[in-house]
Amino acid sequence: MPQSTCSLWRSLRTLVILCLLTRFVNRKPRPTYHPPTRRSIAWRCLAPLAILGFFALSLSSLHPTFLHTYPPDSRRAIVSLSTTADRFGPDLDLAIQSLLLQTVPAAEIRVHMPIGDRPLVMRPGSHPPVAVASDVSVPIDAAYPATMAWEDSAGFLPSVPPALRASPVKIVFVEDRGPATKFLYTIHDLLSGPKGADPDTREQPIIVVDDDIYYPPTMLETLLRAGRRNPVAAIANRGWRVAADLVWNSGSDDLVWSVALAREYRVGVITANSGYLIRPGFFVARDSVGGETVPILAAPANVGIASAFLVDDIWISGSLAARGVPRYIVPAPCGDLDISRVHTLEDRMARRGTDRATANTETLKWFKDAWLGDDVWYNRRLDAADRAAFASGLTRVAREVRRWVMWLSIVRS
Repeated sequence: MPQSTCSLWRSLRTLVILCLLTRFVNRKPRPTYHPPTRRSIAWRCLAPLAILGFFALSLSSLHPTFLHTYPPDSRRAIVSLSTTADRFGPDLDLAIQSLLLQTVPAAEIRVHMPIGDRPLVMRPGSHPPVAVASDVSVPIDAAYPATMAWEDSAGFLPSVPPALRASPVKIVFVEDRGPATKFLYTIHDLLSGPKGADPDTREQPIIVVDDDIYYPPTMLETLLRAGRRNPVAAIANRGWRVAADLVWNSGSDDLVWSVALAREYRVGVITANSGYLIRPGFFVARDSVGGETVPILAAPANVGIASAFLVDDIWISGSLAARGVPRYIVPAPCGDLDISRVHTLEDRMARRGTDRATANTETLKWFKDAWLGDDVWYNRRLDAADRAAFASGLTRVAREVRRWVMWLSIVRS
């Protein structure tokens, strides 16, 4: 809800409540009985309905899309994610549906899948897409396709969730690069095209998400608005504070959520599960002879530890820190819902003989120089300056109620 509309609605609600209280307090007993008039009968019938309608309207305002008005946005986001065939089902369908129901529609929703999953998704005999070579404006890894070639939804098997057949959704099969598959190919595709050197291309918003989260309908709008205010920063709904000991600690105050904030808050690591906004130009670097390279496209092979393959949030944040790109968590009116039933990442970590805490700590320490250059260190405990960025308890409760209203709307549908 725009700030002016919020203020107007709060003022109107306060005025109505005061009028009702005044009428109740000033009510005097009638000394004698008077037969009801048509006017009094109408008031007695309409007043309860008006009061019920008022409070119903108050309850509906808890939904994050209530009374939204949005200016036209000429630079809509590309939403980028990855999934696998074994995650097909109601969870993925709900996640894509939530991306289709955004208050600011996405230009595209790109879904990347491992090439080995193609027979599990496409009908037998369906023709593979043909990639068309393009002019390469930036030196890139030859292992990537020359351009993205999207699958024709007419060739999908019936097992493909219905939401994946919607027109903004595009599926492409690629080599598996771990969890980072969700954004590496989109960065590559934009920078390697004929317009890869254009400022508009390098400033194109990419919103990276996960495939097992139901996103609130204002998620894209929240990130895009914050991105327009601060176009040189990565914007997220969730992140971690990086402490000087570089030890991952999920049980401390390190974790920062957008729904807990009153103003933007700078963090070390941003996470995709609640969505974050990046731009291709953030990753373009100049070499010693003036040429341009995109170091992140070589990742995770250029990160000297095997753990990095599994913890993309840390090494994309480390790569941004090395490029001098700040990361911010911004306030949001409503949180997301974790609808995951299949925990693929934990299974992959177990097969590699590691776990999330170990992999995160190893990768944090690998990027030590980047964090030093970033110069954003935090104490384990929130201090007074940190707490000033956080919203009041009442605001946080209201946002949590919005989240549960959204959950109830999913269950009801």
